[in-house]
Amino acid sequence: MSRKTIKNPFSLNGVGLHTGRESKITVMPMEENNGIIFIKKTNGFDIEIKADVKNVTTTIRSTTIGKEGAEIKTIEHLLAAVYALEIDDLYIEVEGDEIPILDGSSRYFCENIKNAGIIEKEGEKEYFVVDDLFEFKYAETGSEYIALPCDRFEISALIDFKSPVVNKQFAEIRDISTFCDEFADCRTFGFFSEIESLLDQGLIKGGSLDNAIVIADKEITKQDIKRFEKKVNLEKSMSKIRGY
Repeated sequence: MSRKTIKNPFSLNGVGLHTGRESKITVMPMEENNGIIFIKKTNGFDIEIKADVKNVTTTIRSTTIGKEGAEIKTIEHLLAAVYALEIDDLYIEVEGDEIPILDGSSRYFCENIKNAGIIEKEGEKEYFVVDDLFEFKYAETGSEYIALPCDRFEISALIDFKSPVVNKQFAEIRDISTFCDEFADCRTFGFFSEIESLLDQGLIKGGSLDNAIVIADKEITKQDIKRFEKKVNLEKSMSKIRGY
């Protein structure tokens, strides 16, 4: 199959989920066959960071890539849309430290890529092929990943938070072409009991009910509301928190 890029550039801007600062991205076509290249605009010069697992610097509550001291946070929602739409080559300029969180989903990324136009170009598409069973367990978080050979791309996911509010849930995608219609609307979520700890870690500074779903996994008191109003933008629509 031929490689793909977009026909026209587009830009998006908004707040970063973790930094809380405004940022802007400009997604542009690429003639070369160099993959997905992020361009960090900083101090009058550009640093190119390829979307490659070797460049991942942390996966604490998001995926961050970096090179030469420059980092770009929360790339996962954008790259999910890029992969689902089978885009091979792109330049993504980033003015800021983080990809805008928008509404906390991949929906706007899917829509803008489609609207930009997807075109085929010279060059053969590259594939990562799983020939044997591969298993990875991360004891610190309890996460477990198993990869099996298959003649198409499929993902099955099971979560178990051992919470009375959100316990075991299962989902699967058996055709990547359905991602934008069936999965892209899924939004970032978290538990009310986690908020203070995450803020103390310097995370979710840009979090609000406009870009995340907050699930009340404990009784919320007036004192809780007052304390968190000072730390994060929850004063708008507290009644929308599930379970409140």
